[in-house]
Amino acid sequence: MGRAGRRTRKTAEARREEILAAAMRLFARQGYARTTTKAIAREAGISEGTIYKHFASKQEILFAFSVPAIITPLHELLERMAEQDDLTVLRAIIHNRFALWDAWRDVLRAVMSEAFFNAELAAAFYQHVARAGLSLLEAFITRGIAEGRFRPVRAAVVSRSLLGMLIAHFLLWDGVLGGQHAGIARDELVDELALLLYHALRRHPELPEATP
Repeated sequence: MGRAGRRTRKTAEARREEILAAAMRLFARQGYARTTTKAIAREAGISEGTIYKHFASKQEILFAFSVPAIITPLHELLERMAEQDDLTVLRAIIHNRFALWDAWRDVLRAVMSEAFFNAELAAAFYQHVARAGLSLLEAFITRGIAEGRFRPVRAAVVSRSLLGMLIAHFLLWDGVLGGQHAGIARDELVDELALLLYHALRRHPELPEATP
């Protein structure tokens, strides 16, 4: 009974992974909106009904991919580096997000571009994915404030500023916004961004404090 149950569970997990992989290939190739569950089923070599045994909707497929791919690595990084100095952590966060972009840029670009014109998708993505990532960044900043290393800034504003800055640099790196980072290596770019944020956050006794 226990052994049979484990076989069934493993088969279900493998099937979910097949569906997720097929969906991500299609999202990257033709966008989220143009991808149907029927197309995902065809790509995965299964019936459309099989998809609904594992996922309630196409949106649920997207979020089943997004949380472990986007949020879990950031959460694990912040836990693992809890005792490191702030500049090292900021560098690691930025490296981590660039690695995410490198691995999934086609999917992320497709979803981001469609979210500009699809309010329902944008709201759902924020609710299920983005909010969790922003909360992790806010917690890191809030801890630095509480321990006296950072100025008393608005953590929510800073976390969103970091996210926006990274998205802009991802797109610049790919030449999407009409330019590229000519003459600068990835590690140099990460160092520049980490130092910029670190000096903006750290407490400077000679400067006036921000209003939280």
